[in-house]
Amino acid sequence: MSGQTNFNFMDPPNGHTERATERNPLNHDAGTTLPGWLGLETSHRRLFEASQDGWLRPPSGSCFVLGEESFVSEEFSGGRNVIPIRLAFDVDKLPFPDARRDLERVAAGNEEKNEPRLIFWCAPIPLFAARTVEVPSIETKTRLLAMAGQFSNVSLPDIPIAVTGFASEHPPTGDVAFPESRPLELPESLNAIQGAMTMAIWAVPRVAPWIEVLRQALGGGAAGVAERIGNLDAQWLELPWLFDHLTGPGRDEAGDQAKLWRAALLCMRWPSAGNISAGALAEKIAEAARHNGTNATADTWLDRTLRIISANETITCTGWRQNAAGLAIRLALLRPDPMRFKAWNRDLSGVPPAVWWAAAILCGWRHGYRDLDKEFRGDAVLQEFVATSALEASQPDGNLEALPPSQQPSLEQAHEDGCFTLTWRGRPVVRKPWKSRAKWDATDLTDNAACEAALALASRLEWPCIERRLSLPEGRVDTLGSGRLSVDGEALVVEGEKSLRLSKNVSVEEQIDLEEFRTRLATEAGDLPDPPDSSLRRPKIEADFGTAPPENFAGQPETKPPGLIYRPDFITEEEETSLMDCIDGGEWSAELRRRVQHYGWRYDYTKRRIDKSMRLGELPEWAQELARRLVNEGLMKELPDQLIVNEYVGKQGIAPHIDAQDSFTGQIATVSLLETWGMVFRCRRSKEKVEKRLERRSVAVLTGDARYLWKHEIPKRENEPSENRQGKRRRTKRSRRISLTFRKTKLH
Repeated sequence: MSGQTNFNFMDPPNGHTERATERNPLNHDAGTTLPGWLGLETSHRRLFEASQDGWLRPPSGSCFVLGEESFVSEEFSGGRNVIPIRLAFDVDKLPFPDARRDLERVAAGNEEKNEPRLIFWCAPIPLFAARTVEVPSIETKTRLLAMAGQFSNVSLPDIPIAVTGFASEHPPTGDVAFPESRPLELPESLNAIQGAMTMAIWAVPRVAPWIEVLRQALGGGAAGVAERIGNLDAQWLELPWLFDHLTGPGRDEAGDQAKLWRAALLCMRWPSAGNISAGALAEKIAEAARHNGTNATADTWLDRTLRIISANETITCTGWRQNAAGLAIRLALLRPDPMRFKAWNRDLSGVPPAVWWAAAILCGWRHGYRDLDKEFRGDAVLQEFVATSALEASQPDGNLEALPPSQQPSLEQAHEDGCFTLTWRGRPVVRKPWKSRAKWDATDLTDNAACEAALALASRLEWPCIERRLSLPEGRVDTLGSGRLSVDGEALVVEGEKSLRLSKNVSVEEQIDLEEFRTRLATEAGDLPDPPDSSLRRPKIEADFGTAPPENFAGQPETKPPGLIYRPDFITEEEETSLMDCIDGGEWSAELRRRVQHYGWRYDYTKRRIDKSMRLGELPEWAQELARRLVNEGLMKELPDQLIVNEYVGKQGIAPHIDAQDSFTGQIATVSLLETWGMVFRCRRSKEKVEKRLERRSVAVLTGDARYLWKHEIPKRENEPSENRQGKRRRTKRSRRISLTFRKTKLH
């Protein structure tokens, strides 16, 4: 299209470089280069709209006009309730190669004066490409956060919101011609695919075989997914973003359950499902299944489904093996909203893993991502991963060219004690604690106690993985009856009736097929107890940095407890003084016997957890600076967003504990101020005890076993043991110690 409009250039944001010195080539023939970043000024309403699915769309029928390392304001209505927003986008994260090739620059002034230029971008912009968000004042920032908090499906970019004091201006008089190219549009299927992927991650059964299915399905390994699902006795299950077109060899010969499931995928895709009632949608699914030759199965399923919808029958998991797909579809039909769907965990505890996962995926497929609650979306890294993966899956043949190279790496599984972790570009996107099924799967079943417990569990649940074995001693065994016995290889063949006359020393024992038992862990319904703790094969964690510790710790000797990273003199004396000025100027809480300060998130000591209502805001600048240093120096992988300041006076201490695993991720960093005190570690498994002196101005980081297997405490005592320069032991009376404990929450 062509047209003219007015635009206004603004100054670069605070902290941005005036002009990039090195740029990637954009068009070698024309001699043009990519700028370092592109700037746009818009309204909070546009930002909120984009935050629902992570994509900022161009003005209707038009293109974005962005500033080359400066800001350009698009036209938006003003008023008291409109908050102007400035967004700076990282060019390296922008997808759509066609749009990147078609970038056109229009001089806005004299080139010799090095004035900024306009950049046309004829495609949607992902919010994960935003590197900064700016607002004019502290008041508008407060309003922005408060307004965003009122929406359950608005996820603002997880980057600091800077207050820069800019004055929003209306564009001056002047004309700029748009390019003729038609703006690219996001595929209609993208919202459904994003919703299905997000729910698949949220609801994945927490046992190794299903986690590997998820990893391959989200990481581009579609070829092996169907086989893995088939090995889990769920041949009917096809993941919608992989089999959207419903084609492939052997599909026509699939069973009735698979055809019913495909019919549901066709009929329940957002937005085609729309606001259709559960009954009407069930009839559409049954009709689509009949076209695939499943008349009897479709009619039986529809009849019972309609009776349940009309409250003439109650939904149960009885006989789920005969129609697992039908049960999954019912669960998604009866509670289409994901927040209501969650309650099936409580109301229908007998749902088998495959059915539960399929129903959750179908729920997201029908609901779409834009209306998903933030509770399901995860953190910024996960949102970016889902956005790019869904964009790839929505392209013809999963075209990776839609993504810049930085977005293309696949998922990797990292071994982490106490939970499973999937990483993308070296950062965790999925981290979920183990549950009983995963613990059983990780159990060493050659351990006698564990094997006996597994046998008892399988017997109680009536799993078909138990066999009875007759052990015959060497010698002669008399037989009775007119039949015949013969041996065929390893098999004893009985023809007719034959009995064995057994002596007293012959035993019949029940033994468990261990491989079959592991398969049943991933496929059967039922609540499982935890296995004997002593038999767990816990993977070794190298300081929680993936397969190896960071480079600056590669030569560090083995510590006790394993996973403890300790660095003395982390801060200087001058920095300690400055920190204490900030801390003593803060507001103390007296909810405990010792005084504390909470930043980022408030922690509930009674319930030992945090929830979304406990959000306090961003860390103060002095704490953010320290948090960034922890990441920049390789001590923590993720930027902490929660800080507790503890004050210990005299013989005050803290009881043995492990920081809440459900609320915080795998690294905890503590900076010690004012005095050197000892911290005692106790291993939960071996009862081993180790004391580590936390020196003044040092940092200690708990990862791996130190984080999950060892409790830590500050003992209550009046004096601290130490040694003088001659090595003689002495005791120093305690006065006051301050600790700064940085953690990364799983909610934010």
